[in-house]
Formats: sequence, structure tokens, C-alpha cells
Amino acid sequence: MKKLILFLFLAFLGLVIFWVNTNTQPTIVRDIYRFPHGDKVGHFVIYGTLAYLLTWVMPFRRVSFGRFSLPLGVVIAIAIATLEEFSQIFIIRRNADIYDLLASYLGIYASTWIPCISRTNCQPVPRSGICPTQKGLSMNTALLLIDIQKDYFPGGKMELVEPLAAAQKAYALLQCFREHGGHHVHIQHISKSPNATFFISGDRGTDIHDSVAHFEGEPIVYKHYPNAFRETNLLETLQGWGVKRLVVCGMMTHMCIDATVRAAADLGFEVMLVSGACATRDLEFGGVHVPAAQVQAAFLAALRSYASVLTLEQTITRLASEQSI
Repeated sequence: MKKLILFLFLAFLGLVIFWVNTNTQPTIVRDIYRFPHGDKVGHFVIYGTLAYLLTWVMPFRRVSFGRFSLPLGVVIAIAIATLEEFSQIFIIRRNADIYDLLASYLGIYASTWIPCISRTNCQPVPRSGICPTQKGLSMNTALLLIDIQKDYFPGGKMELVEPLAAAQKAYALLQCFREHGGHHVHIQHISKSPNATFFISGDRGTDIHDSVAHFEGEPIVYKHYPNAFRETNLLETLQGWGVKRLVVCGMMTHMCIDATVRAAADLGFEVMLVSGACATRDLEFGGVHVPAAQVQAAFLAALRSYASVLTLEQTITRLASEQSI
């Protein structure tokens, strides 16, 4: 439904541009232009709505520009508004109007303040108030985002318990490392088993979830076993960076998180495991049903022998207290 609404609005926008460029506007459009600054108001409303709809359809996708990032929907809307305005240079009887363009930009900016359609779209992007500021991040530390993939989310083949809440905290960590140039690696599981029921090669369920969308150029490691170090280049990548400590988050706590944290500790890494940024599911053994909350608590308790198990806030505080190397 979201994509259909966006498609219909894009078709409407294209029709409006065609009308204006060919001077064939219907009466209602001409009446709008007769109002004082009616064309500016039109640009404000149309491109603000476009940015809002694009961000609604792609709530988690962002484009990074060094220490800050923008929603992908906003970037696309800015690009369309800019191209549409300057294309008028090549159309007879039309001229590019910088004030129309500014009105479009203001509409796009205003769209980011409209009450969100869903809570997930309202999550703030961590800025310097959360992440380390003057000191930055220690370059001997790397963030591992393990298996935060679509099959673990609603509609996927192996839905976990509250995966989105964990992903939002993982995203906060990811933004922190992005903003301060910290090493970070996306780890993506693709099953090689012919009997696999999820993370099947070629299936969209293997994709990194939009909540922690992988940006082009960011390191990514593909694995086929719970242990992210097994038959991958993860260890070589971390050693090449001079990494001594890992910040770990992802899914599932009782499987790939457990296996990777234990392996990392055995390999000599100091490990910080972010409890709230991990998710798991209900299990059953011997006729006993074990709720996800108990699975989570049991595995995190056991992993305290291999890692510092911390909350998101504790992790950020520890990172912020250290001098960049």
C-alpha cells in the first residue's frame, strides 16, 4: 500500500510538471498560481509531501556524509527538486527560479518534522550528544553487526521476539561508529544447507534489514556457520585494522552471537556485548517451553565469562571515556 501511494503521487507530480512545462494546466492549478506566492506554496507542499512519502516507504535507509547522515527519501526529494528546477533552463518560456527551489527545500525540511506514521520512523539519529565528541573512537575497537537480516523480522521465515527494538539499538551504535570513523563490519549469514528453512541463498530474507542498512563501501563479511570467524576473512580484516577489542550486537543471541563471542575471546579479543542490541526467540527442549526472555537472560549470563555484557548506554559511556588512538 505504501509503495502504491508513493507511485500514485509520483505520477501526479510528473503530470503537474508536464502541465506547467507545456502551459496546459487545468483551471485549479492556474487558480493556485494566481494567489500571492502560490507557486512557492505549491513547491513547498509538493516536495514536502514527496520527501515525507519517500521516507515513509524507506524509513531506515540513510545516506552518510562524513559525520552526519540524511534519510534516503530526503536525499532523493532534494535531487528531484533540484533537477526539475534547473531543467527549466532548457524549456522555452520557462526559467529556473531560485526562490521556487528554496521553497521546495523548505518543504522537504518541514517534512522531517511532521509526526511520524510509525514509531520506527521517529527514532532519532544519534548525534554528538550520544556518541563520543572530542575524543572520538579508539581505532583499536570495531563494531560487529551480526545477522541483522530480514528473515528475523516480521514477515520473515524465522521471526524473533522484538527484533526491531534490538535493531534500533544496533543502529544507534552503527551511527556512532559511522560519525566518528570507527571500524564496523556487517556480517551476513547465507545458509549452504540444502535443508535450510531461512537465510536461503538468493532469497530476499538474507538481505541486511533496512534498520541497519549497509552503505556501499562498508565492509561486509559473508558467513555460513554460527561462528563468524569460521571460513571467513573476518579475522584477517580485524587484524589488518589493528583491532584488539570488539563491540558485538545482532542476532540470534543463543546461536551466532554466542558462537562468535566465544570464538572472539578465544582468539584474544576483548569483547563488549551489547545486551539490548541482541535478540533471540522462544526455544523448546524435552517438552519444556523456554520463552525468549529466559533464553536471552541465560545466554547473556553465561557469556559474562567471555565478554563484558553491557547496556547500550554503558557501552557508549565506556567508548566516550577513552582517548582516540
